[in-house]
Amino acid sequence: MYNYGSEARVLEYVPMYETEKKAAKTEKPHMDIDTWINSHRRMFVKTLAIIAAILAVVMVREARIDQLCGQISRVEDEIYDLSAMITEREMHLSGQLDMNNIDEIAVSRLGMKKPDSSQYIYIDVQKNNGGEILVNNTAGSNGFSAFVNKAKILLEYLY
Repeated sequence: MYNYGSEARVLEYVPMYETEKKAAKTEKPHMDIDTWINSHRRMFVKTLAIIAAILAVVMVREARIDQLCGQISRVEDEIYDLSAMITEREMHLSGQLDMNNIDEIAVSRLGMKKPDSSQYIYIDVQKNNGGEILVNNTAGSNGFSAFVNKAKILLEYLY
C-alpha cells in the first residue's frame, strides 16, 4: 500500500487468521433449488400479485375502450341515417317548391284561378320616384340645435 504524497512503501501487518475469517464470511454456502425457492417465496408472491394487478388494469381498460368504440360506431350509424334523411327531405322539399307543383296546389286545394288578361294591372314606376327631405329653416342657429335637427332629418330619411 502506498501512502499519498510519498512514494515510500508502507507495509501493514495483517495476521493470517483475519484474512481467512474474511474469506470464510464471503463464501456462500451452496443451496439447492428448493431451498432457494422457499427462501424467495414471499418475493415471488408479491411479484405475481403486481403482475396480476397490472393485467387486471389493462383488461379493464381494454374493455372500456371496446365499449366506447361500440358507442362511437352506433353514433356514426345514427349520423349516417340522419344525413340520409336530411337528403331525402331536401329532395322532397325541392319537389314541393317547384312552380308547377305550387300552381297545382293553388288550383286544386285552394280553389284559385289563374288571372286572365283583363285582370292585369300595370304600374308605372318613374325613375325619380324617391323620398324627399324637407329642411326645417326655423331651427336655431346654435351648434347643438343644428346637430339635433340634422339627426332628426337623418332618422326621418332612414325610416
